[in-house]
Amino acid sequence: MFAVDTYYNPDPTAVWPVSAKVISDAYTAVPANQPLAAGSTAFVFTPVVVGPQTIEVQSALAPSVTFYATPDPFQVWWSSPTKIQIVSAAAGETAAPGAPPYDATRRPADA
Repeated sequence: MFAVDTYYNPDPTAVWPVSAKVISDAYTAVPANQPLAAGSTAFVFTPVVVGPQTIEVQSALAPSVTFYATPDPFQVWWSSPTKIQIVSAAAGETAAPGAPPYDATRRPADA
């Protein structure tokens, strides 16, 4: 995150606290507020929901609170698939074929 002036020039004198969150994914943890150091800081996110995501950054100064939301969402993809296979069935159960694993082209909504 970079602080800018009214003409979008970097502002290295900015030192106020800021917050950031993924506004399109209610399950992503919200990191703690961080102060700007020389006009910038970094936030780390671990999105949970696959799909286009938007981040909002907001100054923690009151009463003149300002915020910025990314105009172009970024795409979050699945991580490496984890596969589970039942090796034996319980008494009275019969084996049935499973669905292929989810990946970048096959998602739960497609099942």
